Amino acid sequence: MSKAVTATTNTLPPSTFALLESIGQEDIETLKILIHLYHEQTPLLISEIEKHALAQNSIETKKAAHTLKGSSLNMGLGSMGNICKEIELAAEENDFTQINHRLTQLNNIHSLIEQNIDTLLNR
Repeated sequence: MSKAVTATTNTLPPSTFALLESIGQEDIETLKILIHLYHEQTPLLISEIEKHALAQNSIETKKAAHTLKGSSLNMGLGSMGNICKEIELAAEENDFTQINHRLTQLNNIHSLIEQNIDTLLNR
């Protein structure tokens, strides 16, 4: 089962927060800053992807997905990054049905991450 599919079942892969946990062990303040920035930027980038997908603008959809992919992978959130990669690939093919499907997955996993991030910070 792919990580993207797992996200739609209301669970996150156990390794989702491994990188963030390792950062938190070394420097909790840096971890809080990183999470705060990601928390602020992610909804904006998801909205960008949705807006451009609705307008069927594949170039801008791909750009926004690429940006979110990079941010997600830098945070160790491979599930988010993988979905963004799939959106990028679908945008290259102008496959807005696939993009919309992946957006649903993206929103689901983003919600799960948001729900679980407080637990990480309060360990």
